Amino acid sequence: MGNATSIEELGGLVGVDVVDPLGRSIGSVEEVFADPDTRRPEWIGVVRGLVRHRRVIVPAQGLERTGGLLQVPWTRERVRRAPQYGAADRGGILGFGSYSPVLAADKQQAAAAHYGLEPEAPR
Repeated sequence: MGNATSIEELGGLVGVDVVDPLGRSIGSVEEVFADPDTRRPEWIGVVRGLVRHRRVIVPAQGLERTGGLLQVPWTRERVRRAPQYGAADRGGILGFGSYSPVLAADKQQAAAAHYGLEPEAPR
């Protein structure tokens, strides 16, 4: 998959288990956050934990589909310490239509810093 090209491609991954490069379980895809203008996926929301859910932000770049799993290029430990998102960030059904979920700019900046990504230029 490399760099995901469409919201539809990643939208189909909701519910798929996420693993790190060593194959260790991280959680499952709960949400896909896309750029509101281009509709290109920018982040995925991963939910961890069976009883006490923790929702963390993961970059949509560098994802690889391996069998029935989605592998991220980040270690499980790094993802576990990632910035979280909440109900206010979850706007709709797989990012389609006017209910497109969007992460606040400060959360995107915090996540970019956490993963060592270059911040995007302001719009």
